[in-house]
Amino acid sequence: MQDNAFANCTNLKAITVPCSITAYPSTPSSTIVNFVGTLEDWLKSSVVLPIGQILYLNGAKLELTGTVSIPDTVTMIKDNAFWQCSNITGINLPSGVTRIGANAFSGCGSLSNITIPDSVTKIGEGAFSGCSSLSKITIPNSVTIIEKNAFYSCTELRELIIEDGETTLTFLNSGTYVNSVNEALYNCPLETLYLGRSFDCYGASPFAYKTTLISLEIGKNTKTIRETAFVGCSGLTSITIPNTVENIGVQAFRKCTALKEVIIEDGDTELNFLDDNSIVVFTECPLETVYLGRNLNFESFCSPFSEQDNLASVEIGDKVTSIEASAFYGCSGLTNVYYKGTLADWMNISFSSSSSNPCNYGADLYINGTKISDLEIPAETTNIGAFTFCGCKSITRVIIPDWVTSIGAYAFYKCSGLPNFINIPGNITSIGKYAFSKCSGLTQLYIAEGETPLKLENSIFSNSPLESIDLRRDIEFDDEPPFAAMTTLKQVYIDGNVTNIADGAFSGCTKLESVAIYGNVENIGQKAFFDCENLYMLTLSSKLATIGSYAFAGCWRLEYVSRDTRESPEPLTIGDYAFAYCSSLFWTILQDTNATVIGDCAFYGCDLSGLLIPLTVISIGDSAFKENFWLSSTKRLKMASLTASGR
Repeated sequence: MQDNAFANCTNLKAITVPCSITAYPSTPSSTIVNFVGTLEDWLKSSVVLPIGQILYLNGAKLELTGTVSIPDTVTMIKDNAFWQCSNITGINLPSGVTRIGANAFSGCGSLSNITIPDSVTKIGEGAFSGCSSLSKITIPNSVTIIEKNAFYSCTELRELIIEDGETTLTFLNSGTYVNSVNEALYNCPLETLYLGRSFDCYGASPFAYKTTLISLEIGKNTKTIRETAFVGCSGLTSITIPNTVENIGVQAFRKCTALKEVIIEDGDTELNFLDDNSIVVFTECPLETVYLGRNLNFESFCSPFSEQDNLASVEIGDKVTSIEASAFYGCSGLTNVYYKGTLADWMNISFSSSSSNPCNYGADLYINGTKISDLEIPAETTNIGAFTFCGCKSITRVIIPDWVTSIGAYAFYKCSGLPNFINIPGNITSIGKYAFSKCSGLTQLYIAEGETPLKLENSIFSNSPLESIDLRRDIEFDDEPPFAAMTTLKQVYIDGNVTNIADGAFSGCTKLESVAIYGNVENIGQKAFFDCENLYMLTLSSKLATIGSYAFAGCWRLEYVSRDTRESPEPLTIGDYAFAYCSSLFWTILQDTNATVIGDCAFYGCDLSGLLIPLTVISIGDSAFKENFWLSSTKRLKMASLTASGR
C-alpha cells in the first residue's frame, strides 16, 4: 500500500488492515485502525501506526493489562507498538528480540517490570519515555546503541545497571557538543549506577549533572571513562577507579561538589588522564583523601589532583613506581602521606618534581603505618633519589650510612624537622641541587674524608641556616659555588683530604667570623672568601702554596692571620689583590708565613700600621702595599719601626 493511498481523506474514521499488508500509509491521527489477525500477527507485521492512532484487533479495541508476554516468534518490537498502553505493568520479551523500536513502550505509566534480553542490540528513540513506574532497568551487554529520549522522564527510575561487556555502549543525542543536554535519561532521578563497560555519546554524557546520583560502581570491563562522563554529579561522595580503566577524559568528574574520596586501585598499567591544560578531571571537587594504586600519565601541569586545597591525606600503593611532575601541585593542605610498601620501595619511586611528592607541603610520612621520624637508609639502597623526602615534616633524625654513594636533587628539600647536624659520609660522590635547601633547623654540616672529591650542584643548602661547616675533602661544582653567599655561616673548619679550596667557594658569606685551614690544603682559589666582611680570624695550612687573587679581598674586619706551624710551612705565593681592602690587618701579617711572592696590589688599601717582610720574600708586585695610609706617613713609619728584611 503506497504512502498516499488515503491522501486528503479527511473524513476517514476507520480502516481495516488485513495481516497481508506489508506497508501502511499515513492516515489522519484520529483514525481507528482495525487489524485483522492476532497480536502476534500484529507485532510481526511491518505495519507501524503513527502516534495517536487507535488500534483494534479483529474489531475489538486493543486493551492490554497486567503483564504481557510477547510471543517467541517476535524478533523486533516495532515503533509505537505499545504506545500509551497505560495499564501494562510488566513485559516478558522473548530471547530472540534484537531491537526495541522508537516509542515502543512510551507512555506505559504502569510498567514497572521489564527484562531486556541479551539478544537486543538497539533501544530506539523514546522507547521507554514516560514509563513513570519503572524503578530499575538493566541494559544487557548485547545492546550497542541507545537512542535519544530512550528513558526520557522515567520519573521513578533510580537504579541503572549496564552489564559487563566488551563492546562500547553508544548513547545517541540530538546535541553535538559536550554541554548540550543528553535526553536519554532526562528527568530520571537516578541514584545508583553500575557501569560495566565503556560508553560513548555524541555530545553530552547521559549522566552529566545527575545530581541525584549517589552511588557509582565501575566494572572491570570499563576501559575508558569519557570526557564529562559524570560532570556535575553533585551527590557522589566517593568513587573507585578499577585497575582495568585505561583512560579518563577531560572534566570526567568536574563539579562533583560532594566528592571527597577517590580510590585508584592497585595496578601494573598506567592510568591516562586526557586533559586540556585548563580544566582537569577533578576540578571543583572538594577531595579530602586519595588512594593512588598505580602510575598516572598526564600532560605537564595537568595533574588530576592539582590545586586540591582540601586534600589532607594521600595513600600510595606499592605498585607505584613513578609520579609525574606537578602531580600534587598546589595541594597545600596535605598533612599525612601513607605508603603501603617498605622504605626501600618508597626510595625507589621516581619523583619528577617537588610537587610530585605528596609530602612537599610539609606532610608527615608513614611507611606501613609507622610514622617516619628517625630515618635510617636501608642497606640495599645506595642512592637517595631526587625529591624522595622533599617536604617530609616528620623526619627529625637522619642517619646516612657509608654505603650511600649519591643524594639526588631536592632529596631533603624543605624538611623542616631535620636535626641541626648532618654528616655526609666519605663514599658519597655527588649531591644534587637544593638537596638540603630550606631545612630550617640545619645549622651544622660535616663532610667526611673520602677518596674522591664531592660533586655539589647549585644551591644545595640555600635558605638553610648553616652556621658551621667542617670540610674534610675537596668539593667540585660546575656553576655556582654551593656555599657562596651563605649569610648565616659563621665558622669554617677545613682539614683532612682537602687540597684545594675552589674559586669563590665561600665568597659573600657576610657573617663568617673564623676560618681554620689545616691538613693538606695547597691552594686557596680566586675570590674564595671574597667580601666575607665579618671574617676576623684566619688560620692557614702549613702546606698552603698559593693564595689566589682576591681570595680575601674585602674582608675589612680581618685582624688575625696565622699559619699552622706544627710542620715547616711550605713557600707561599700571595696572589694579586689577595688581601686588598682588609683594613683591620695587623702589621705582623707576613710574620711566619714563609711567603715568597707577594702579588700586585696584594695588600692594596689595607692601612697597615707597620710591616715586617720576611727574608723568604723574593718578589713584591706592583702596588702591593699601595693606599696604606699609615705606611705612607713618615712619622707613622718611624713610630712603627718599619723593618725591611730581604727585597
